[in-house]
Amino acid sequence: MAVKSQYSQKKGEKAMNATNSALIMMGLQNDLMPDGAIGVLNGDRVLSPIIRLIQRDWDVRVLCQELHWPNHISFVTQHPGKKVGDMMMVQTDPLQDCPIPHKLEPPHCVIGSSGHLFHKSIYNLGCDLDVVQLGADLLTDNRSAFFDKGRRLSTGLHDILKRRGVTKIFICGLPAEDLVLKTAIDALVLFKDYKVFVIEDACCFRNQYMAEATMRLITKRGGRLIESSRLI
Repeated sequence: MAVKSQYSQKKGEKAMNATNSALIMMGLQNDLMPDGAIGVLNGDRVLSPIIRLIQRDWDVRVLCQELHWPNHISFVTQHPGKKVGDMMMVQTDPLQDCPIPHKLEPPHCVIGSSGHLFHKSIYNLGCDLDVVQLGADLLTDNRSAFFDKGRRLSTGLHDILKRRGVTKIFICGLPAEDLVLKTAIDALVLFKDYKVFVIEDACCFRNQYMAEATMRLITKRGGRLIESSRLI
């Protein structure tokens, strides 16, 4: 569910200049919609504001797409005796002794399934869209549009943005306390090249109780919250 935080930009502020800006969209795939394998309740409510945002004049529009093989390490089906939500430490790099925690999930966004496709409303909008794929490596998972969980493998997004001269990024989608948050934090902490904005009314939380803490963390790290009305 989308929420309005005490950290939001105040009403009446001027519209944001879109020069050198990118729109980064998280979680707009069938398996994250309400009826999907790991669906977010009311997640489809973000589609209308995001579709309006897509049609705005951006330098770059990025759709992030989770893409997993059927035997991905984070799928509970690969670990007999385990259940959804259990944590496992996984050795993702054979050259380094630094296992990464993975939270086991149901199979989702499997290559070749309808669940890995974007919601039907995203297609045929007549806009240029860059697709950044996340999670195709069997041993790694991505919660950020920039890196895998261990920050070992880059998705290439930073290179795309720098090549296009992007200095401001606007992030939206779902789940906000997971994919949106991790993407914002990576942009703010690892690169420091960008002004980072989270479009609050174009985000949705899996756990509503995480909303305030998520927004507080983003603003504490230097990000800003904004309403889509200042961009459309």
